[in-house]
Amino acid sequence: MRYKLLPVTMAGLALVLLVTGCGTYAREPLLELGAPVQRAIMGEVQGMVFHYQEQLTWSQEDFALIQSHPDNFTADVECDFAFGLQVHSLTSEGIPEAENMVVSIDAANNTTLLTADVLEAISTHKGKYWCIFRWLLEPLGAKFNFLHDDFQASAQGLSWNGTVGEIPTTIVIKLPQVDNAVYTCWREPAGYSESAAWWALDQ
Repeated sequence: MRYKLLPVTMAGLALVLLVTGCGTYAREPLLELGAPVQRAIMGEVQGMVFHYQEQLTWSQEDFALIQSHPDNFTADVECDFAFGLQVHSLTSEGIPEAENMVVSIDAANNTTLLTADVLEAISTHKGKYWCIFRWLLEPLGAKFNFLHDDFQASAQGLSWNGTVGEIPTTIVIKLPQVDNAVYTCWREPAGYSESAAWWALDQ
């Protein structure tokens, strides 16, 4: 799930297949919720797996609805995330898949948390690991990416803090360290482009 549980309306997307368990086409959400009041996306590369987390903070009204229908909320989140992986991936990249999806609800803080292991987003090519992030970035905005939105780079990865669709949003992506080299746009041994990052193969 991204910032709202609404049906996908872009022309042609209804024909995109979903992963097993979420049906064949984009579907109406089981719950109609407003946008969350805050979003935090965190992820970390470990080997060939990207461990993904998305924490959302909700209004009292929306959170009460979530608490009243936790199974429906979980189904919406899981199917929305799986559908996003399908829609926002280039055919030549292969299609990332999500495993071990877990949705938890924290009544003390009015938050929900999705965790998932994303497979097939990382590959090896020409002596480097490559990780594609279109599936993570594009649901936040068609032109949202590492370069145009001035992500902060360090030796540990990429991060961003700002507002997306009027929602305060934090993004932290932890990437493998390569001899303490700072990830730099279009550079080696650790670099990134609009929607991908890479690092030396021996890391």
